[in-house]
Amino acid sequence: MGNVTIRLETENDYREVEELTREAFDKTFPPKGKAWAPSQEEFYIYSRSSVVR
Repeated sequence: MGNVTIRLETENDYREVEELTREAFDKTFPPKGKAWAPSQEEFYIYSRSSVVR
């Protein structure tokens, strides 16, 4: 067996692996087209309204 280098993992290592895993997972879904749903308008209205108690 050849030389093996062991190093401590860093936060960036986790981020890179997560991005690779997420990309592979996302590619399993077919592409979605843009669409509008009534709930989007309801959310827009709700998120911009203010309720004072």
